[in-house]
Parts: sequence; structure tokens; C-alpha cells
Amino acid sequence: MTAVGHARAVHTPEEMARLIQLPLLPWAPGSRDHYIVVAAEQVTGRRITAAPTS
Repeated sequence: MTAVGHARAVHTPEEMARLIQLPLLPWAPGSRDHYIVVAAEQVTGRRITAAPTS
């Protein structure tokens, strides 16, 4: 997926606390102590989902 829009770094503790509660799953290991918010103006691409398990 490609999103085009204006991006900004999150700095306030209130917004950081709200974002930490979202059900976001990282693709790579490591700490997640920085957040970037994108106000998407255009979104294209395909949705990638987990393969079904048997």
C-alpha cells in the first residue's frame, strides 16, 4: 500500500498514549518509541493479510 499525504512526528504524551493502544502489528522486531502520523490524501495498492491457518 502506498499513502500520499502530509506526515508529522508525534511528540505529545497524550497522543503517544493513544497510539500505543491501537492494535498495530509491526512487520519487523525492535522497539517502537517513535510514531509518524500521515494524513492520507491518496491511498493505492493492495491489502496484505495473514495467510489462513489450518
